[in-house]
Amino acid sequence: MNTKLISTAEGVIAAAMQQGKTLPINFVIALESAQLLQSPETAAEHERVRAERDSLREQRAQLAEKNALLQAELEAARDDRERDVRTLTRELSAAQARLAEYERPADEDPIAYVLTPAADGITRCIAPTQALAETGGDR
Repeated sequence: MNTKLISTAEGVIAAAMQQGKTLPINFVIALESAQLLQSPETAAEHERVRAERDSLREQRAQLAEKNALLQAELEAARDDRERDVRTLTRELSAAQARLAEYERPADEDPIAYVLTPAADGITRCIAPTQALAETGGDR
């Protein structure tokens, strides 16, 4: 005789009686709900399945936590990438603007193009001499 099982069944029936249950079927339902009408093997299998369920729930909670951390890291990486793209776009625009300052048509004389502001002063000094040379020195 399993005194622990009998004591547990007695407690289940007593609880059912306190709830106002008086019919035998109510006691049977209470015993079945407490899994006292099962074979020891079936009860052990139920316990094993419950333990596995609890383990899987814990694993799911851990995976959800890890997933949340990975999502946060992904968002941070996306923000960093977007910031880098904006920075590189600004730097590219600045470099293109600097390059445009040095661009000139291919058929122009590079020296005259580069020296144009300084050459204007020299041209004013040399122009009268060139004009004399072109006219043959006649004034």
